Amino acid sequence: MFKKIILGLVALVAIYLVSCLFGPSKMDVTTTKTLSGSPAQIYYQLIEYKNWPTWSKWIKADSTTKIKFGNPSSGLGGSYSWTSKESGAGSMKTTEVIENQLIKADLLFDDWNSTNKVVFEIKPNGTKTDVTWSMTDEKPFPFVLRGMFLFTNMAGNIKKDFDSGLDNIEALIVSGKAGNVINGYLIQEGQFEGKNYLGKRSTVPFSAIGQSYGLHLPAIAQLAGNAIVGFPCGLFWSYDEKTQRADMAAVMPVSLKEIEHDTYSIITIPASKEFTLDYYGAYDNTQKAYMALDSLSKSKGYTFNQNVIEEFITDPMVEKDTTKWLTRIHFLVK
Repeated sequence: MFKKIILGLVALVAIYLVSCLFGPSKMDVTTTKTLSGSPAQIYYQLIEYKNWPTWSKWIKADSTTKIKFGNPSSGLGGSYSWTSKESGAGSMKTTEVIENQLIKADLLFDDWNSTNKVVFEIKPNGTKTDVTWSMTDEKPFPFVLRGMFLFTNMAGNIKKDFDSGLDNIEALIVSGKAGNVINGYLIQEGQFEGKNYLGKRSTVPFSAIGQSYGLHLPAIAQLAGNAIVGFPCGLFWSYDEKTQRADMAAVMPVSLKEIEHDTYSIITIPASKEFTLDYYGAYDNTQKAYMALDSLSKSKGYTFNQNVIEEFITDPMVEKDTTKWLTRIHFLVK
């Protein structure tokens, strides 16, 4: 009897080792779906990690998941990390972007100690958009695990999860919750949470706006130090085309509520309804983006609330290609 048990175990081990020969050597999963939305709508859902809990199959299905978003949470260098009782811990960081066309990211599972290369390719297809989602492990699986991955159809299950995520994005688009596209810009409707900024409000000629940023932002950054809680911004109360002058302030968002200084003070912008869009390009060519924001807000019955916030996500001292400069425009309305 004992001998039969031993022979049976040996046979099972032999069968498993043979299955390891045919099992996947590393993770390599790809799926493609055609979605109803525009490239801009789909790109925004993918590039902003704060959107992922809305459509990600893994996050939606795992109630134990706790997420921490990076700063930034979107665009090049955007990131998030997670911990979960069911799926362990890991992180994801965007490493390459081409607006509305391509996103590459590194996905790291802490307990696996291996980086997966994730790629989203976005291509227009008539009035719809083709999205290809792929993931490849940078290193091969240990030989003894390949049989297990074969029997559990790990790659097939991950592909199903990819498909489910893209289906959820499709549902967002169909429901109208994936933003509005005006003049080629994707505009999101939401709520500005209210923030404190450190700066100096003044009326500046259009020709001197750039000089104002160069003069004040370094001084504000030095003064605020660790109290800075976001990207440098421009606050605008008015932009008068007739006089060619702007009522504005070059500012930094801060955690401070008050400060004693001869030049700079705390400027509080209260919570408000807002429309936002991501503008890529040189700072002096935003007119079309503003026209899109103005058109959509008026079509929905809102009036301008005397505040526009330009949030400068890309550092022009680091990135010299102006087509890659990202400015997030917040159009506050009431």
